[in-house]
Amino acid sequence: MSFLIRNLFFASKKAETHFKQVIEVGKGIGATGLMSQTYFDLGQLYEAKAELGRPGNASRRQSNFLNDARRKAT
Repeated sequence: MSFLIRNLFFASKKAETHFKQVIEVGKGIGATGLMSQTYFDLGQLYEAKAELGRPGNASRRQSNFLNDARRKAT
């Protein structure tokens, strides 16, 4: 239990950093599906951290990417 208490804050910061790196790489290669999933995961992370201002923003981006990907597929 003490391990979780000591490392939980740092783990969430590291996860957030990794998600943001994936988003930047996804932008660079045009991987909208990857970016959509990453925005969704980032939103879940923010919800878990109870940062209520951020999940809607990440979820909105994820939804936009899904809609764009569907339009391109048809």
